[in-house]
Amino acid sequence: MNITNDGELPRQRGTPVLRSDETLREIIVSGGQSCLDGDESLEETARLIQSKAGLYIAEQYR
Repeated sequence: MNITNDGELPRQRGTPVLRSDETLREIIVSGGQSCLDGDESLEETARLIQSKAGLYIAEQYR
């Protein structure tokens, strides 16, 4: 990955476009809500979201 002198990444042809993933969004939102509701600590919430999101992404892109 090259970074220009101004700290910006250069634009490259064929760079994938990000798209919305409703399942991944739901993993994050529901995990965050359990933290806000006081059901989980911030650390536990982050661990659970990372674990669930990682499994989901691994299943999608294997």
